[in-house]
Amino acid sequence: MANRRPVFHNATAAPPQMPPASARWWQAANDVGGIVACAAATIFISAWLYFIGCGYGWGIVPTFAPIDEEATVSRVSFVECLYFSIVTIATLGYGDYRPVSWARCVAAGEVAAGLVMAGVFVSQLVSRKPDRLVRRILKSIGNTEVQRFRDQLSALLDDLRSHPPALEAERPSGQIHRSKGLARAIARYYRDESMQPELREYVQRRSVSRLHGEVTELLSLHVEIVTQHEGRLLHRDDVAGLRVLSDSVTATSLVFVDSISAARYRPQHEEVLRLAALMAAHLRKRT
Repeated sequence: MANRRPVFHNATAAPPQMPPASARWWQAANDVGGIVACAAATIFISAWLYFIGCGYGWGIVPTFAPIDEEATVSRVSFVECLYFSIVTIATLGYGDYRPVSWARCVAAGEVAAGLVMAGVFVSQLVSRKPDRLVRRILKSIGNTEVQRFRDQLSALLDDLRSHPPALEAERPSGQIHRSKGLARAIARYYRDESMQPELREYVQRRSVSRLHGEVTELLSLHVEIVTQHEGRLLHRDDVAGLRVLSDSVTATSLVFVDSISAARYRPQHEEVLRLAALMAAHLRKRT
């Protein structure tokens, strides 16, 4: 039971997926610092290509070079190549140096790269404030959802403590139906949220820890209720509902461990797995 992955009933369960390495590299390159680093690398690589090309007669030359172009190319220094590379990627085009032969292809590629990086750099600067606003909105929405679930759980737990359900074979329990529905709603919400890699950035971990404890308590109460009715037959809807409840609480706990903080939620998750195992053992005796 400890190694069993939870299954959502009437839904396709999927564990949280980390973005692929290529996506993480692209995200880093899109950051302002990454764009500056890419631009610097492009400048130095292009400058080295120009300088190497000068040794073979296809680098850069002063625009007003003498007729013996090959001799002029060989006298161009690396500093001049670096200067030409900076001017080229910035698309300034002072005109005091010009590429010859294969260096024209390098210069054309550097200009194209410079235009792309300049556009991405400006868009990142402009979107930084909206990104912070979006994060704040997402955090507010996430906290609102946590509080809504906690309010419903609190009312349900109070009702279960004050009026424990009497499990009967003739008719299903309305309280188990409510518990199953709420646990499944929480699991589905966090399953969908776990598809977003930035989930851990905008959740309030203290509130999530309390929610984690309350869904664990919900499962624990139902284990106690089933234990108190040991030996009695249960309605098939109650058996199905208790299985959905157990799987949903386990799935929610697994999302917290995998997508938010393994170190913070692992001990509570182990308790959830223990309770789910007890619930499964009790239900096997009733079927």
